[in-house]
Parts: sequence; structure tokens; C-alpha cells
Amino acid sequence: MAYHPELDIVKLELSAGNDFYYFTFFMSNPGADGFGAGYYGVEFDTDYDGRGDYLLWAKGTASSDWVIDDVMLLEDMNGNVGGSSPVVPDNNDGDGYERVLFGPEDLADPDVAWIRVNGSNVELAVKRSYIDENRWYWRAWADGGVMDTAKFDYNDSYSEAQAGSPNKNSGLYPIAALNMMDSTCWIAYNLTPTGTELGGCVQIVPTAPPAPTDKPLCDCPRNCQSIGYNEACCKYCGCEWGGNEFGCN
Repeated sequence: MAYHPELDIVKLELSAGNDFYYFTFFMSNPGADGFGAGYYGVEFDTDYDGRGDYLLWAKGTASSDWVIDDVMLLEDMNGNVGGSSPVVPDNNDGDGYERVLFGPEDLADPDVAWIRVNGSNVELAVKRSYIDENRWYWRAWADGGVMDTAKFDYNDSYSEAQAGSPNKNSGLYPIAALNMMDSTCWIAYNLTPTGTELGGCVQIVPTAPPAPTDKPLCDCPRNCQSIGYNEACCKYCGCEWGGNEFGCN
């Protein structure tokens, strides 16, 4: 139950260049050992079924320059990430991400994916040509616990009792097998979500600001003198403003 700020995702940003997608993880802070103790990842759902199809997976680094050390791009060829039912817990009958498209053992194309650190941010990059289409759902991971791409989704590989709970009122407290990690819901990129996607992020509809008004917000009492020293409200309520010395009459 020790807090690990290097695994606490505060905010995410995505940008698209001509050749690469760039992902910025705004972390709470580097940990005692920087970012080297965990993995940072982005899952891509390119067919919109709630299952990850690709996983960009990189071990944390201390380098402020782009590096490919311990960076991988993985693919789920048999479509069983998430078990028999994507997103929701079930008996794990999948084998996670089994195909390596890029990694330390496969550098046929040496610049597919990268990682670097920028202050308290972790940044990942992946070639656009390796991710199907140009619209998908994506979600982020910071994982210093299980760190096993063959066990995705984790809620299929571990029961609730094995995972533990952060809720002190739960009989499963504290967090156990699924500690030291953070993740997000599925985020739409170049798509208009319906709001019913499995594991999708809640779409917040902004509240329209109130229309501006030139009228002061004043409650007009029966006695003008009770308005006090407020010239705008005094005049708005039909009373006579006697200046700062005499107030409202």
C-alpha cells in the first residue's frame, strides 16, 4: 500500500505527427528510482470491440533522449485479449499479446517505437504505419506490479480475492496481486463515441455558461438602508445613493 508517484497517471495527451503518434504520460512525480521500476504502455483497439489489438509497451527509462531500449510493439493475433468477454472479468482463456512486431529481438525496422523522460512526464512514440487505420480506441497503463503482457486483461488472470482491494471497508483489503499499477478507460481517437462502449470513458457534456447580464445580483429589501454600502444594488433597487459617507437611503 505504499504510494508510488511514478505509477500514478495524472493526465494523458496524444499528438499525431507525419510519421509517429506521440503519447505523453503526465505522472504525479518520479519515484525514488525515477521511472525505471515500471512499464508504460498504450493499448489500441482498432476494431472497436473492447479488446486491445496492439500494445505499445516500454520499460521506464532515465533517458531524456528518445531510446528504443526495452521498448516493444505487440499484437494479439488470435483476438483473445480480454478472455471470453472483453472488459468484464471472466475465466481467462486468452494468451495476451503473443506476436512481437518490434522489440529487442526483432529490430528489422529499428525505429518503430521509442520512449523518453521529460521532467515528470513519460513520453512514448510509435510509427503510424504499424497501427491499423487512423482511428481507434486507446487506453494507457503504468505498471510496476505484474508487468506481464501474456496476462492481459489482468482482471481475467486474477480473481477479486487475489487482486485485493484499496477500500479499507472491504474484506479483501489491502491491494494484493494487482498493486502498483494505474490504467485508464478506453479513449476515442478520431471517433465519435456513443457512450455505450465497453470500458469506454464517460463523455462529459459541458454545461453552458450563464448568459451575461448587466443587472447586479441583488435582493431588494423593503428598507433601502438595509442595502448598505453597495451603490450598484442601491440604484438597482430604486433607492438613492448618498455616497460612501451616507450609503443607501
